[in-house]
Amino acid sequence: MYEQLIATSGASNGAAEVCGAAAPDVNAQHDNMRTNLLQFGREYGFSGERFDALYEAGRVHGREALEDMRRRNVNGCTGVLQSLQIDRTMQYEDMKRGIAEVTGSLPDPAK
Repeated sequence: MYEQLIATSGASNGAAEVCGAAAPDVNAQHDNMRTNLLQFGREYGFSGERFDALYEAGRVHGREALEDMRRRNVNGCTGVLQSLQIDRTMQYEDMKRGIAEVTGSLPDPAK
C-alpha cells in the first residue's frame, strides 16, 4: 500500500507536468507529498528508502498515461491540475484522512 501511494503521487506529478502545470507548482507538490508520505512511513513502520525511485517511476507512468490520453483525444488535464493544487498544500492529517477513506482504514502505527 505504501509503495503504491508513493507511485500514485509521482504519477499525478508527471501527468500535471504534461498538462502544462507551472514548475513551481509541480515542485511544491513533490516536496509536500514527499514530506507527508515519509512522515506517514515513519508513523506506520514503512521504509522510505525507495521513495525517490518509486516516485520517479510513478512520474514516468503519469506522463505516459496523459500522453496516451491525448493521442486518443481525451482531456484529463482539468482533474489532474485540480489534484496538483490540492496535493501541493495538503496537510499531513488531511492526507491521512484521504488514505483512510480510500483504503477503508489506516495501518497499525509502528511500535
